Amino acid sequence: MTLRALQSRFRDFIAAPDAASPPGFSGPGMAIYRDAYRGRLLAALEASFPRTRRWVGSDPFQAAATHYILTRPPTSWTLDTYGTDFPALLTQLFAEDPEVGDLAWLEWAMAQAFAA
Repeated sequence: MTLRALQSRFRDFIAAPDAASPPGFSGPGMAIYRDAYRGRLLAALEASFPRTRRWVGSDPFQAAATHYILTRPPTSWTLDTYGTDFPALLTQLFAEDPEVGDLAWLEWAMAQAFAA
């Protein structure tokens, strides 16, 4: 097995939903790593969207963020760009409350303008 293949399998393991874990990686250390990986991504989303989190509440925000984390792994070397598509997902998930997507979009746009 090449290093690239091993790294790909490892990323697939930590990013996969619990029920869809690829075989070959097991043990308490791997579960801890997976939880820490997801926790860091959740913390990044909470830091990027604090007002949106407050608007919808902690539990609904965490459920939406978990869905985002499991379906959209990071594609950049920095977590500053993680969350680009989160406002669009929130617009879909909270279709009955359009302010959620708008607020998330505004928070993201302001953060990106500040970072620029």
